[in-house]
Amino acid sequence: MNIITARTIKRLNVMILFFSILILMLNIFLPLVSIKNPADSTQTQYFNLYSMKYSDNEQLKDFEKDIDNINLYLWVIVIIGLLSFVGLIIKISNKLSFLSNILLIIGCINIVFCSLSCIYYMFFVKNVIDSTGVLLATIIGPLRVSYISLIIFILLLLTSVAYSSVAIPSFLRDFKKSKKQREAKDKKVISKKIVKSSRTDEKKEVLKTQSDRKKYEMRKWQTERLKDFNETSDKQKDETEKLLFSEPLEKTKEEKIEQEPEPVIETQKQTKEETESKTPFPQENIEKSQTKQLESKAETSEDAKVSESFEKALTSAIDKKKGIPTDTKTEEKQISPQKFNVKCPQCSYIFEAEKNPAGVTKIKCPKCDKEGIIK
Repeated sequence: MNIITARTIKRLNVMILFFSILILMLNIFLPLVSIKNPADSTQTQYFNLYSMKYSDNEQLKDFEKDIDNINLYLWVIVIIGLLSFVGLIIKISNKLSFLSNILLIIGCINIVFCSLSCIYYMFFVKNVIDSTGVLLATIIGPLRVSYISLIIFILLLLTSVAYSSVAIPSFLRDFKKSKKQREAKDKKVISKKIVKSSRTDEKKEVLKTQSDRKKYEMRKWQTERLKDFNETSDKQKDETEKLLFSEPLEKTKEEKIEQEPEPVIETQKQTKEETESKTPFPQENIEKSQTKQLESKAETSEDAKVSESFEKALTSAIDKKKGIPTDTKTEEKQISPQKFNVKCPQCSYIFEAEKNPAGVTKIKCPKCDKEGIIK
């Protein structure tokens, strides 16, 4: 509310209160009607509200009731004026705007009560004029108290109209402003909610993308692990199949090896026969014995190689199942040297010699120092 409108409403409200209280004082304390004495026409009796109430004349009692009703309307105007004045004070302090607006609008109701009180007072004056034996009380000559009250009633009505014409437009302006402010606040609240919802949606999208990435990475890792596991399982299957299919052949070779006599036993038998005969062999016999020994050695080396390959395959398959690398075991294994009984062709002395499995080994007779070669 503007300062100018507030001041005008204040002045009009004060005028309403002043006029209404002034009329009340006139109606209560001043004489309103008069009666001429029937015994002496020059003498007149004046009656105010209190004297009319306790008089014996019925007309005066009726007029007293009309004045009471008018005074009641005036008291209502005073109370409403005070309420509107309180609302104006609250409005200026910028607190409880809704309550202050309601109180200011209630002040506009005074126009109704002012008009009713003015109309009733006009009827009262007309009834007194039309009555017989009752006159309006005079102050000076033709000037009467009722006329003064009627003029004040008219001023009161005009001030109430002016008050309502100022208060109602200001109320509408404030209502529009408050409505716009509410709409602005609602828009701000809605915009804040939209911003919050958009932020929450963005956060949710970011979390979704992060979770999707994690899920994708986990699936990728699982697929890679499954591929590696499948590859290792396929390799193990192939190796086990090879081992299973190679077992019967190797078993047959082992059986052959078991059936064949060992070369060491033959050489031992030969040495026994030679010792019993105690006759040195000729050069041909020595060469034959050497060829036989070489053939037996070749067969034993071939059988040993087959057995060694079979053992290596079995150990590698067992190590793969257990998760042990095969390279470490092959390094740990050492090839054991082979021992033979050899007869010296010069002195026919029989002695024991070791053959190097890596290649050709040189031997020497411990008796006659004859040198030879084992292939």
